[in-house]
Amino acid sequence: MGGKPLLDLFRKTRQERPAKQTQLELGLSRPRESDRNYDKGGRSFYFFDFDDNIAVLSTPILIFHKETKKAMRLSSREFGEQSAYIGKIGVYKDFEVKFEDDTGSFQYFRDRDMNVLEKLLRKKQIFEQDLSLALGLPEHHWQGPSWNCFYHAVYNQRPVSLITARGHHPRNY
Repeated sequence: MGGKPLLDLFRKTRQERPAKQTQLELGLSRPRESDRNYDKGGRSFYFFDFDDNIAVLSTPILIFHKETKKAMRLSSREFGEQSAYIGKIGVYKDFEVKFEDDTGSFQYFRDRDMNVLEKLLRKKQIFEQDLSLALGLPEHHWQGPSWNCFYHAVYNQRPVSLITARGHHPRNY
């Protein structure tokens, strides 16, 4: 991402925000909150799982038909709900999960090795493409159930750790 911190993608000025808002901004400043036990030496630290908790992205997970090898796309939510049944029973009994990084079920959750031309043209990694796409939607479409707590932690400058099953090279993010 060209050295930009991940959180820069979440920051938008009022001029950059889309015309439709889920809530009217009142222009009131929000005070920062101290850690509740800071005066006693306490310090809050937050851990967040990114996908489907902080943000909901469109990144697909693929399952493959056992005989035809044809791929079927599932959302991460669908995969979470059905993963115990894939290859066993129900609608997905004839499918399987493949664990190869480049061609398997989670290939869209991995960074791609880009050639020199792609780098020169500043081609984006899949994660950055999906994140940019999501941020172009109204907030209620992409904000996950942990978004408000994540916002609180970042806004109040708490130490934050992001947990993800995505495979990223440290130089990209």
